[in-house]
Amino acid sequence: MDDDLVEIKSSLGLQVLMYYQGFFSLLYLAVSGGCLLNKMANYEFSNAILELVTFPIFCLWTVTEVARVGLGYVGNVKEKVPMVSAFLLLTIFPQLVAVSFFTFLQDPKFPFDSACGSIMLVFLVLELVIGKRTLDVLIARQTAQFFRLCQEAELERMRATDAAPSPSVDPITTTTTTEAVPPPPVDPITTTTTTESVPPPPPPEVAAPAPTRGGRGESRAGAHRRRRRPVPRERTLNTDETESLLSRDPSEDEEPSIKQPGEPTDDVTNPLLG
Repeated sequence: MDDDLVEIKSSLGLQVLMYYQGFFSLLYLAVSGGCLLNKMANYEFSNAILELVTFPIFCLWTVTEVARVGLGYVGNVKEKVPMVSAFLLLTIFPQLVAVSFFTFLQDPKFPFDSACGSIMLVFLVLELVIGKRTLDVLIARQTAQFFRLCQEAELERMRATDAAPSPSVDPITTTTTTEAVPPPPVDPITTTTTTESVPPPPPPEVAAPAPTRGGRGESRAGAHRRRRRPVPRERTLNTDETESLLSRDPSEDEEPSIKQPGEPTDDVTNPLLG
């Protein structure tokens, strides 16, 4: 039941002042208007400027007073900050300026002008002071309501988020994905085999060049690797062998050509080698 109650921040004092000041404004309008018409018809103004501005100022006050009282009355009851602000602005200008002019500056001045003008100034000053306090209270209330609405919207959003169904989580899958995977076992034989250094391939064998006469054209390495023939030992020729050598044809003394490997060779016996 208490939640349905709403605290009202309207100012009762301001409402009472505007109520009585509204009726007094009607009286002031009637009496001051009649006096002003009498002055313009039967009296001469000492200052021509005052004669020109008095009637326009009175018309401005009349129109503004109707709007000012209406804005203050409705704004205070309905707690409308813009209306109360406009009420205070119109109270300062032009109402205070106009009433001060009618009370102290108009010429000629009747006793009613000073008496009613002073009462009207008291009403305006009181409405200005109480209206300023009322405006501060209304602003504080509107600010509190704004923050309360923001908090309620935030709470509703949080409740909607909490009420939303969360996706189901499979405990088996979660455990499997969070467990650390052990490293694979290491085979010592495979590790030893793979870590052994591979010996470099043997250098290709270089074919030995074909033997030439006198060993020309052979490489130095081939000459060292080739086995040298044994040198035959010298022996003393006898008389028959000497005569046989002397009687032979010189063409037969030519050195036989060296055959390449794979060619048929003639079986020639060197007489010097016996």
